[in-house]
Amino acid sequence: MYFSILLWISIALLIAGLFYKISRWFCVPSAHASPTFSSRQKITAVVRGLLQTFCSAKILLLGKALLLDILLQRPLFKAGKLRWFMHELIFLGFVLLTLMHAMAPVVTEKIFPAYTSTLNPYLLLRDLLGIMVLSGVGIAVYRRFIIKEHLLASNKQDILALVLLGTIIVSGIILEGMKMASYTEFMHMVTEYSALDPKEDSQELTALTAYWVKDFALVSPVIPTISAKRLALGKTSHEEYCASCHVSNKWGFAGYATAKIIAPAATFLDRAGTVHVLWYVHILACFLGLATLPFTKFFHIITTPLSLLANAVMDEKSQPETVAVRQAMEPAACTHCSVCSQVCSAMMSARVLNNPLILPGEKMQLLKAVAENKAISPEEKRALMDGVFICTSCNRCFAVCPSGINLKELWMTVRKRLLDTETDLPVLLSPLSYAPALQQDPEWTRQSQASVSRTFARVQGNFAQLMRPDVPLLLQEQENKDAAQLSRNKTFSYCFVCQNCTTICPVVARYEHPEKELGMLPHQIMCSLGLGLTEMCSKSKMIWECSTCYQCQEHCPQNVRIVDLFYRLKHAAYENTTTPGEKPKINMT
Repeated sequence: MYFSILLWISIALLIAGLFYKISRWFCVPSAHASPTFSSRQKITAVVRGLLQTFCSAKILLLGKALLLDILLQRPLFKAGKLRWFMHELIFLGFVLLTLMHAMAPVVTEKIFPAYTSTLNPYLLLRDLLGIMVLSGVGIAVYRRFIIKEHLLASNKQDILALVLLGTIIVSGIILEGMKMASYTEFMHMVTEYSALDPKEDSQELTALTAYWVKDFALVSPVIPTISAKRLALGKTSHEEYCASCHVSNKWGFAGYATAKIIAPAATFLDRAGTVHVLWYVHILACFLGLATLPFTKFFHIITTPLSLLANAVMDEKSQPETVAVRQAMEPAACTHCSVCSQVCSAMMSARVLNNPLILPGEKMQLLKAVAENKAISPEEKRALMDGVFICTSCNRCFAVCPSGINLKELWMTVRKRLLDTETDLPVLLSPLSYAPALQQDPEWTRQSQASVSRTFARVQGNFAQLMRPDVPLLLQEQENKDAAQLSRNKTFSYCFVCQNCTTICPVVARYEHPEKELGMLPHQIMCSLGLGLTEMCSKSKMIWECSTCYQCQEHCPQNVRIVDLFYRLKHAAYENTTTPGEKPKINMT
């Protein structure tokens, strides 16, 4: 009775939570999503998009995404083999265990009417799937807390998910082992499922007990004498009363091993009612996970597949209302795997400026709080603004995101909303991030354009002195250590002026006449460095508007370290415009 009440309460809370979270995607204006549309517009657009998808060839794309991206986890496989293996263990193990075991009355028993949890393949599969999940949790703990994988941060949600998942599986395995060793449970089965009378058939019961002690890990308070004759009688009784619904406990290898381990204390634990305690721990952990699913990291079980499916069929022609719904959903689809952070071109800025919110994976965690209307401190808000505006729009994060979140488009939208609503923009909205970050969307509002112009004019003044023609930006090699370092870096001499760097540069693409506006283009700067014209290179506006997206450096066939050379030129120039003994500072607050 109590089990049924708890189950229905958990299901009711789950449904209410799902309705609340999903309704917010349509009904509540998001602080990070596209311009506000009415709920009716969003619902209409999503329904129309679904009908168009199901009635066109795009349905094949959905099938492909379902098989490759969701079931086989192709994006995670590309991100890392160990990460993929860990997630497959948890994903497949947990889903199949839930369907086969937790939802047996409504799933397994409907498909297999003769289902019994103590028969094979169910007993074997239950333990196998449980060990799969536990192994995946173990790998996750190993990666996060032992080897501390690069940029893989852990927050409360990550720890809660691992603890809750581990509690469910470990308590289930120990409960199974305790049931195998429990004499009380054994006698309950004898009374319930056999025709034996403990008083009248004591000899046969003793024989059956001896047989279960030997082959089923049962621990009896009065260990019967185990003889060949008694075992034969016990086996006969087992085949008559038990074999039709109970295979050997050895098939439940995890529970069987646990029963053997706890055997010395099994009698005491049995009398203390440990089976009931473990049952309540296991059931309450399961119900807690079920009831709180929409508000914990487990919600990505629903949102991540939706994000992958949406990403498979949506393109630049998708309706803005549909895009707004997707962007409202995307923070909940983030699994905090940090794959995006590990490839971020602004990674070094996060370290130097001590602002983890520059990394896309950490920005997403704060956006989750924003999406749920949670209060964030002014410091967190400022750090988020800095992290959003320093993004170089290199699109690496979106290219590797296992959840299919369109991160680049999301950052662009957040920038727009901040420009429209905030008056005190961060100093990092500068030529270092301005070019690719703010000039790729033709639908800028007039207000945003004015905000950009004002801010750009203000922060550009920080570098005005560096552009004065009377400032010697590079001294002689013997007088300036930075110039010496630049001279030792000979990669610019590999350049054969293929112009690949200039062709792919987003800063160059911004201007109609880039050579006139920037002074020199990337390939021209490399050529000039080879000729020793370092002062001319340093006066080029190009090195200051470079967004450090590293696309030029990555696509250079000669492995010229173009961005690194730009850094050296800027660093030398900045040092030479600073009062001797005074170090330049960037105010992040």
